[in-house]
Amino acid sequence: MMKIAVYLNDKDEVATFREKGSVRLYESSDGRWRAEKEIPFSLVGVTTLGGIRQALLDLVPKLEDCTTFLSGDINGIAYVFLRDELGFSIWKSEGSLEEQINIVAQKEKEARAIAKLKGDCSKGCCSTGKKKHSDAEKSECPPDMTPFLVKTNDKGDYTLSLIEVMKQNPSLNSREILIPIMEDFPFRKLEILCDHLPKWFTRKTDDLHLKAEIETSERLETGVKATLIHAPA
Repeated sequence: MMKIAVYLNDKDEVATFREKGSVRLYESSDGRWRAEKEIPFSLVGVTTLGGIRQALLDLVPKLEDCTTFLSGDINGIAYVFLRDELGFSIWKSEGSLEEQINIVAQKEKEARAIAKLKGDCSKGCCSTGKKKHSDAEKSECPPDMTPFLVKTNDKGDYTLSLIEVMKQNPSLNSREILIPIMEDFPFRKLEILCDHLPKWFTRKTDDLHLKAEIETSERLETGVKATLIHAPA
């Protein structure tokens, strides 16, 4: 389940705190966003740091466990306080309200997944210091593969060169590299470039209910391109 708080003006447009408006809390557990509540809120006319701080402190409990905030701006003392002192992720986007919420949701999922993939146990990649993925035997947390994930668009599509990863990390095997990404990273489509398809690959894609398209061709310098696709929710 994900929640996103959105600051809207009286025209139902994503707005900045410089405009009169309110905060609407959206929630989704199945890919469909529902407005859960409307919270009166305004910083218009609030000019002191103490006043801004108190107004935000009063707002936060009404947002329940939501820590993601969409607004028309991300700069200014109010946003700094929300982010640095209250632990919110602050986002700004473009498009219709629905489009912006979906974009922010995707970016938030990516940010959370990257925190896990960076191999920091304190950020949740493993529990009580133990490895999360049974296949990753050489480290307590999955190795950081995020530098090798190349984003090709804003729809959640990525490319990963398994050959390049293994060249720079010779102590890792294909399971340790790919399984954390396949299980945790919120891609829509992931193209994996490799010299051969790992033996375990097909069974794992079936277990995760991923669609796999395999291409082998002489024109492919890497030998094999495996494209993983998440089935629509």
